[in-house]
Amino acid sequence: MSDIKKSAKHGNFVIQQGENNSISIICDNTRQALRDIAKEIGMEYEQEWNTQYFGHRLINFINGVDTTRKGKALE
Repeated sequence: MSDIKKSAKHGNFVIQQGENNSISIICDNTRQALRDIAKEIGMEYEQEWNTQYFGHRLINFINGVDTTRKGKALE
């Protein structure tokens, strides 16, 4: 995203408009948002997953990519 031109906060969300007029929404509890999305779409997850790994698995699940571990753990 380009530099932020303006932003507004509502509840747990920050809405940002960039200099190029692109819009992004940021939530203040990313982990909970990932949990909520996973629950809504029926994806199982482990409580100990960190945010980066959880997000990676969730994106793959939504995109139809097999997210099961095969062999050894991720590096």
